[in-house]
Amino acid sequence: MSFKRIKLNDGRSIPGIGFGTWKIGSGETVVRQVDQAINIGFDHFDTAQAYGNEEETGDALYLSDLSRDDLWVTTKYSGSDPSLSIYESCKASLEKARISSPAVLTLVQTSFLIISASIEIRRPLSHPLSAPLQR
Repeated sequence: MSFKRIKLNDGRSIPGIGFGTWKIGSGETVVRQVDQAINIGFDHFDTAQAYGNEEETGDALYLSDLSRDDLWVTTKYSGSDPSLSIYESCKASLEKARISSPAVLTLVQTSFLIISASIEIRRPLSHPLSAPLQR
């Protein structure tokens, strides 16, 4: 399955449509449905801390034959665990989703910040604490 790709500022491109896991819940159902999505050609998967299924999504991807160079996983930082810093929370997402390569995970909280898998914090240009972009 080929979807239009969106070119990012760093030159990489991400599939414009990803397989979403929001309403799937958690457990083995997520693993089975992500596996089905892989089998029909999806290479972009969307999960979130709040969905409670990052781990199952990661399990399905881990068990697949997909090349990590061709794989995108998006997840959202929720801030739902006040005992964790943003860094610790995002690191936990990486571990749950079995993501070790910075090129395959982008964490997004829509109006506040974007956190890449290398846990480098980048704020949107409109954010009052934005630093100049480095190219």
